[in-house]
Amino acid sequence: MGLSQIFRKEAVFDIYFTFSFNGSTSVKQADVVLLTYPLEYYETSTQASEDLDFYALATSPSGPGMTYSIFSIDASQLSTTGCAAYTYLLAASQPYFRIPFYQFSEQTSDIFATNGGTNPAFTFLTGHGGFLQSFTHGFTGYRSRTTSLYLDPSLPPQLTNYTIKGLKWAETNAMSGNYTLGVGDSLTIPTRQTNGTLVEGNIAQCATVISGDTGFNVSEPTIVAGQYSLAAVDGSNATTWQPNTNASSTMTVDLSTPEDDYRSAYPPISYVVAAGPSIANMTTIAAGNVSVSAPYSVATANKVAIKVGNLTDVTLQSSISARFLNLTITGSFLADGEGGTVAEFAIV
Repeated sequence: MGLSQIFRKEAVFDIYFTFSFNGSTSVKQADVVLLTYPLEYYETSTQASEDLDFYALATSPSGPGMTYSIFSIDASQLSTTGCAAYTYLLAASQPYFRIPFYQFSEQTSDIFATNGGTNPAFTFLTGHGGFLQSFTHGFTGYRSRTTSLYLDPSLPPQLTNYTIKGLKWAETNAMSGNYTLGVGDSLTIPTRQTNGTLVEGNIAQCATVISGDTGFNVSEPTIVAGQYSLAAVDGSNATTWQPNTNASSTMTVDLSTPEDDYRSAYPPISYVVAAGPSIANMTTIAAGNVSVSAPYSVATANKVAIKVGNLTDVTLQSSISARFLNLTITGSFLADGEGGTVAEFAIV
């Protein structure tokens, strides 16, 4: 931050502030994304979407739990493809809940030595509030208005429905017009769905991923906290699957067909893709080392911009028929002991 002062004869100071941000800086928690929700202070949806994608990757995965709730709410409003809002919902809750009463801790790790020498807040009410607002304001699209009850619902395919009780506002609702509802009356509002795929023709997007990495109080986690395998098929390059080991790790997609394409911040060293009619009967259809198509650049590392992901593209010699596909990754170019990251696994 630079500060300059100009002295005038009448002894009045004009103070000018200039700010600069290093694009490689790790962000602690939600900040710029709050402009979309709850402030609703952004120029265009495109700018808001780019802010979300940039800061989702720039944010420290061990930061406060409320961050991912804001990501989920923003994604519900902004995403035109995929189901990243659901990925963020899991990341906002499962790594932070503590048994037996499922209260929120402030951070994913409660270990004093790994949290900057301070103990995380517990119970972290901000985390609870953010998680609840994912349902009251995220998927419903509810926003406070003085003249109407504003709803713009959008559900990811993983959530077919849910019920919110006790929502009250004045006496009227609005949906392309004004409707007066009496006691016991109901009003059906169409729910938006995302369209298209991040990778054109990707039949794996938002498909079922068979894994043991989601759930509350997973006894032996296989992933870096919040970096679920389902993130690799949610149609967003801002979410990633990252195993907590650089040994071979596998995710299984319940679907079929040939090709794979993944983009990552810290690519794995190698990959294997297997396919088959059942999980017990899989055959390797592609394998190899990952080449770095988007190498680290000193010239652009500090630039505040959405980073270009690494791309590995494999074309099979002939088509196959299969229901299940396994993606197994090994190692990481970062070599920090954790696994590489996979942003998107596409099958076209």
